[in-house]
Amino acid sequence: MLRRVLLPLLLLAAPAAAAQTADSLAVPDSVARPPATVVSDTLAAPDPGAVVDTLQTPAPVPQTETYGVPLAPPAEGGLERPVTFTAVDSLRLVFGSREGLAEGERPDDRAALYGSARAQYDTATLEAGIVEILFGPEVLRATPLASDSGEVGIPRFSEGTDGFTGRELAFNLRTRRGRIVGARTQLQDGFLIGGVVKQAAPHIIYASDAAYTTCDLDHPHYAVEAGRIKVVDGKTVYTGPVRLRLLGIPTPLWLPFGFFPATEGRRSGPLAVGYGRSTDFGLYLSDLGYYWAANDYLGVLGKLRIGTTGSVQGEGQLQYVRKYAYDGSLSLSYGRLRSGERDDLDFAISTPVRLGWTHNQTFPAGQRLTANVDLQSSSARFVADDLADQVRQSSTSSVTYSQSWPGVGRSLNVQLRANQQFDVNSAQLTLPSVAFSQQRRFPFRRSTRDGRGERWYEKIGVSYSGNVTNAFSYTPKADSLVADGSAPSWVDALFSQSAFNEGIATDINGEPTGERFAYGATHSIPVTASFNVPRYNLSITPSLTYAENWLNERTLRELDPASNEIVSSTDAGFTFDRRLRANLELGTELYGTTGLRVGAFDGFRHTLAPRVSLALEPDYARFGTVRTVTDSTGREIRYGTVPGVPTDPTASLRFSLNNAFLTRLARRDSTDDEQRETVQLLSLALSGGYNFAAEQRPLENLSFSANTRRGAFNATASGSFSFYALDDEGLLTEDTYLAATGRPARLTNLRFSSGYTLRSGSSRPIVGGGPTEPGLPSGPSTPIGGAPYDPSAPVYTASPLPVGPWDSQFAASLDLTAAYTPATATRDASWTATLGVNQFSMQLTPKWGLTGSTGFDFIQGKVSQVNLALRRDLHCWEMQIRWQPIGPVQAFGVSLYVKSGYLRDLLRLDLPNADFRSAFTNVGLPR
Repeated sequence: MLRRVLLPLLLLAAPAAAAQTADSLAVPDSVARPPATVVSDTLAAPDPGAVVDTLQTPAPVPQTETYGVPLAPPAEGGLERPVTFTAVDSLRLVFGSREGLAEGERPDDRAALYGSARAQYDTATLEAGIVEILFGPEVLRATPLASDSGEVGIPRFSEGTDGFTGRELAFNLRTRRGRIVGARTQLQDGFLIGGVVKQAAPHIIYASDAAYTTCDLDHPHYAVEAGRIKVVDGKTVYTGPVRLRLLGIPTPLWLPFGFFPATEGRRSGPLAVGYGRSTDFGLYLSDLGYYWAANDYLGVLGKLRIGTTGSVQGEGQLQYVRKYAYDGSLSLSYGRLRSGERDDLDFAISTPVRLGWTHNQTFPAGQRLTANVDLQSSSARFVADDLADQVRQSSTSSVTYSQSWPGVGRSLNVQLRANQQFDVNSAQLTLPSVAFSQQRRFPFRRSTRDGRGERWYEKIGVSYSGNVTNAFSYTPKADSLVADGSAPSWVDALFSQSAFNEGIATDINGEPTGERFAYGATHSIPVTASFNVPRYNLSITPSLTYAENWLNERTLRELDPASNEIVSSTDAGFTFDRRLRANLELGTELYGTTGLRVGAFDGFRHTLAPRVSLALEPDYARFGTVRTVTDSTGREIRYGTVPGVPTDPTASLRFSLNNAFLTRLARRDSTDDEQRETVQLLSLALSGGYNFAAEQRPLENLSFSANTRRGAFNATASGSFSFYALDDEGLLTEDTYLAATGRPARLTNLRFSSGYTLRSGSSRPIVGGGPTEPGLPSGPSTPIGGAPYDPSAPVYTASPLPVGPWDSQFAASLDLTAAYTPATATRDASWTATLGVNQFSMQLTPKWGLTGSTGFDFIQGKVSQVNLALRRDLHCWEMQIRWQPIGPVQAFGVSLYVKSGYLRDLLRLDLPNADFRSAFTNVGLPR
């Protein structure tokens, strides 16, 4: 039907074409023409007076003609939509013989468009130097156009977001299937290069003698080649036997089949298998497993590690998410590690276990549930892949539920918390902690005003906070002190009183260092108010706080007549700890300014903020929580029966003095307008106090701190002074330092730290056309030609390195820390001074980059730690050399991997691929 519609239209256009000069749009001599029965050398635009209502012509474009095939009735076998053609040069018609055709058989009629030809049918577009239309089979065929400078107009096919280039393309208008010889198409972040590619369906592509790569060059640096490849939805690639080719050279790396994703993101499939060597596993295979992306909300991972020593470790992980509701993951790993041979004296079997859970959920009614759980046995860190997990000595887990009532200012918090110390296998748990708080309310505030303003008593506010806890603390004995040679774990001690009693460690007095269950509750009711005196810029804040603690035991002390020593005992039972504290705080701010201008600094301002507070607490001996015991010398010693209670009454006066020095930085912009910016030059704070109720050493330490910041630089200094002298054993005496030495105060500590961020500008090397690298193809990209897929076609030759200045683009964070501790009668003065270079990076050349961190100890005069990583950009590959020559962790390793995220683990080489516990790293120098 296409032939019956198009041929009459072309015959109507022939007279108008004959009116043109034959040489004006003639087909170039270099273009080979098939034998013709009827030839029209050119097709010009129709005469404006002629009526050609079936020929579709677009807006005039110089040297470009557009031809259209109208819609034929589908009932007569026509196409559903018209086909539009465009060409820059000419149109050539060839009519096949009509003799000897059987009934229904179509003659071999065809038309060819030359010069930037374009054919469009619905969403499918075909572009090439030559586009040929076969009317019988209703097929479009495209080939490049030969010229004196080589082939031009490489065929390109596109439909929707899919696109192909190739040496020869064919597209069936009726079935909408295509065939490409020497094809190349992009699949998300990868490319499919095929000898012959067929599009069997809109979402299915078959290729033979093809290859897949993520390198965007016409002749890729690497490719996974296979005799057969199938691509589904542009996301998943299935292959037969595959082989890796590097720089056009086939490698012995071969697999019987291939299955890998062509897109980033979640997808089901087997994991990339790893290998290596370690002390615990020997030679091992890791990541033997599968990831199942069940749906958009759920993912399941299972993997296994097996070693030649008989050690095995399995891990399962569940990931879940519901948008705007909750998300999290649950993981469990279990292993069986063999150390040594069965007949060895040091043979041992350990079972590392690790449970992890993260969860974050928000409820509509102001509720929230969060979890960050990391429970593990002490041996679990030895099979961890991350260096930070291998060297850490503790872990913290928590599960928190919170509820807030914003309208009334109330909140509820319930938390389960666990802290593990791996060095001593101890654990401290809170099972649970329940906290409730009520924000400040003003009980005397009137609901309506009478125009007289707010009275002083209306500013009095009352709030409440309460906390109930159940604590568990366990530190096991040394294994040598236990009958069976192994102390019970904290998990056994948590669920068994006998295991707790058997394994709990004791202090020098034989008392347990932990407690299986310790109940307690605290209540705090502060009553506060705030008043301002605008005339003197004075703020007055009085407060009165009542607190009460409920405990299930108290500590009593007495003198043992046999040893003449004071011993402690625990008295179980419900105990009250009531405390009362009154506080009065006064504060103001004073200002001083000057209009002095120094350079770009326009004026200076000094802000002085003094603050004084008076705190009073009674003698808690009246409450029974402070008692006295007489030692063997007859001296009375006060002690608290509950933790944290002050043994002496309090009547302390504290002060603080904050200073801020500011200026205005004046600059002129490009329009000569002056811009001013307020800058803080220095902040200085002093604090101290005096306790009138203390019988000994009423003067508190005088502390100071100073800070300055300007741009990328900041510096901080802090320290403290004591007003009392030390005795020959380095202990505080009641004598003042002024009376003992004639100097007012004694320096107790001094600390200084500063930081600066270095960052250079960026520029490009001064070379024409950009830098080239040795070993990489140079020159313009070569069109696909010759063999369908021939990675060995390009010649890889060395080219000179770029010349001219190159900015290293250096960036680093410098931290200088120094601390000083004065000498005493029992120790010498000590200094610490370290310089840390954190996360420095340097772009050595356009392709070479260096990152790392280091530190230098000025006191010991040596480098404390060095971590270096040298990276080389190899276009679609990247090489990384890691070196830790100095420090507690010393290691060296080289990695070569594809930059593509989804092939990075599959096409990766790590040397040496080993880890050992002595260095706590997965790449290290062989021992």
